[in-house]
Amino acid sequence: MSKYLKKVQKNNDADTSRKSAVLKKAQRTVYWQAGLALVTILLTVVIIFAMTSAWYTNVARTGGMVIKAESWGFDGQIKVDDSVIVAAPGDEGIISLEVNNTNASTTAVGVGVSKARITDYEMQKRLYFYVDTSLQRNEETMDRVYLNTQEGYTYTLFGGETLTLTEDMHNDVQLKWQWVYDVLGYYVLGSWNDATGMFTELEYLRPIEYDYDEATTTFGEDGDDLVMELKTVDGEQTVEEFLVEFSQKDGYEGEIDPTQKKGTGYYPVSVDENNYGVYAYLCSYSEIEMATQYDTKLAQEAANATAAGTEQEKYEIQLLVSAQKNDEDVINVNSLEALKTALELDIGNVVQLTGDIVIPDAQRLVIPEGKQIAVDMNGHTITSNGDRAIMAEKNSNLTMTNGSVVGLGSSGCALYTTGAKVTFNEVDISAFKYGVYVGDSDDENEQDSTVRLINCEISGSTCAVFISGNGTASEQKTQLVIEDCKLNGDSFALSGNGDAAGSGRWGTDIQIIDSELTGNPSNFSAGIYHPQMDSNLNIYNSTVSGYTGIAIKGGNVRVKASTVTGVGAAFEGTPNPIGSGFVDTGDGIYIEANYEYPITLEISSDMELGGESIINSTNNWSLRVCPEDASHVQVVLYGGQFDQEQPVIYLAPGATQTSIDQKYIITSMAS
Repeated sequence: MSKYLKKVQKNNDADTSRKSAVLKKAQRTVYWQAGLALVTILLTVVIIFAMTSAWYTNVARTGGMVIKAESWGFDGQIKVDDSVIVAAPGDEGIISLEVNNTNASTTAVGVGVSKARITDYEMQKRLYFYVDTSLQRNEETMDRVYLNTQEGYTYTLFGGETLTLTEDMHNDVQLKWQWVYDVLGYYVLGSWNDATGMFTELEYLRPIEYDYDEATTTFGEDGDDLVMELKTVDGEQTVEEFLVEFSQKDGYEGEIDPTQKKGTGYYPVSVDENNYGVYAYLCSYSEIEMATQYDTKLAQEAANATAAGTEQEKYEIQLLVSAQKNDEDVINVNSLEALKTALELDIGNVVQLTGDIVIPDAQRLVIPEGKQIAVDMNGHTITSNGDRAIMAEKNSNLTMTNGSVVGLGSSGCALYTTGAKVTFNEVDISAFKYGVYVGDSDDENEQDSTVRLINCEISGSTCAVFISGNGTASEQKTQLVIEDCKLNGDSFALSGNGDAAGSGRWGTDIQIIDSELTGNPSNFSAGIYHPQMDSNLNIYNSTVSGYTGIAIKGGNVRVKASTVTGVGAAFEGTPNPIGSGFVDTGDGIYIEANYEYPITLEISSDMELGGESIINSTNNWSLRVCPEDASHVQVVLYGGQFDQEQPVIYLAPGATQTSIDQKYIITSMAS
């Protein structure tokens, strides 16, 4: 059985590696990490707009977005999905990208975007691209990272690793596109001429959005009815207050000073002594009205072209992918004191162990706030008898490879993080209560946690991996990737945190790829316990087993080409849903709906990926929903094998169910 993905790791560019003076004309067009000599790979993104017969106001339903790729100077392979993506103003979606590092060494891969080939400047204002993760830069926390020629995002691929980002699954943070509905404002790269009072716009970097329906405008002082200037963005907050607050989370150095406005509305954000750099601009009422008219005109022209059978206009965008091998200096350490000293240094070099490390009682290995650290354990072991043996503090970035972390009992946890970016590659963890504890910050000014576990073996006396989101504290979800791993828990292999007590610990995104998760079948437990609402759990080409295979009380769960097994004793009769926790039924997948959280479950097969999904139970039901008539639960079966016949209402449109050798096989074109 071939693997669906290879191992991969991202480097999220800590703030210390992103420091930059004000933008200058001589600055390189694309930069992601200081000191990198970048080898550029251009991926041409062709946007094709084609109208259907259904459109209204300024919504132009399009034929879609087609991505093509070319590369230079990169030994690996790059693939993009060239199928058509249907789009319209206000839509956003995923850019499918796969990058395979065929080199034996680690490679930093930076991604940016240039829209310079779009000759229609109105379209340059509408199309934006970003990475869907929060990030700390210049001591500011961005909700997402916009991609342009000035700013980008860096992934790190280990030797032989593959980065895969698709709509169905991702083993790192996704690339997304956005077509802004109604252009209200934007950050723009350009220059202001004091002599002429003119602004030259060079590149639209990111949109500025607010609730236009709640905003208020007033006529311009000159009495021109066509010039209506925005006064507040929500009926209360003034434009000046809004822009100052906005600039505190944009990732650029400096802060908008409303008194320094240029002309009719260009506010300097990061500008040099020649008035060149990044500005914020909010459109006037008349400009917003003109943008609406433009969208309507675009729709009509596309419809006319379709009716006449003529070729429609194309807009090209370059996705810039730059790669270079990491040739960093190595700092060798052979003691806890030397390791702690190395972690405090303001450098991004690799720290390599030359011997085993022991962390005494009541001590921890702390990754300081804001630091970017790579630790090569070099086959050695870190031993700890305390809690939170390794603690990644907020806004830090930690990569650890090739070693073991071992406790001296069954207490505490090996790795604890809140608001950090962490990757463990080929790191085994054992003899702790929790192998990995992924928490997230309640402070909206801190970045969200992103934890990637690759080719690891992790065990825990309670739980191998535990994850807790931060609810409404941030726009992004707490992210966890488990790839090519083996997780074993005396209770759970993987567990989330519900919100029955109003704790707000929901909002997670979990990807399980090519992995094996096992809860202890001797204890009342589950391979996976997923109680958190508004959260995603995607399982690909993996096996999950436990007393109950998977217990679900909230969120969106997708199982593809995977095997899920419950091995516990059968629960007789109808379960009586409890408050916190769940009834141990011994089912393959058990959905307990008493939290009243919306729940969706999709199961599908993929013969190319690894075969059909097999959902079974040694002693009980393959799949059960309790109560059966819960209106907030939706089950959709595209494919799979089950021990019992499944309700017809669960079958996806076009799916069929066949009984073969006392098994029930569901198949469909979509599976």
